[in-house]
Amino acid sequence: MRLVALPDGLVTDTAGALRLGAQLAATTGVEVAPQSWRGLGFLRLSAHLYNTPDDYTDAAARFAPVFADSEVLAAIIRADL
Repeated sequence: MRLVALPDGLVTDTAGALRLGAQLAATTGVEVAPQSWRGLGFLRLSAHLYNTPDDYTDAAARFAPVFADSEVLAAIIRADL
């Protein structure tokens, strides 16, 4: 398992983590477990025997446009999604 820090302010509570997870699944087809801890947000990535390094490279490529879209990120923070 690995925790990847999210941009400050994107996920500050459980509700924000759920919104981000739903948005990533809906727009990328990849399911991850965003988490919040003490006002900080993280993506929790788990590895399994059937995952390959290419799976993680593919997920990162799919996530990049979502994290680059400031309007989507602002909507997640405002709880508009």
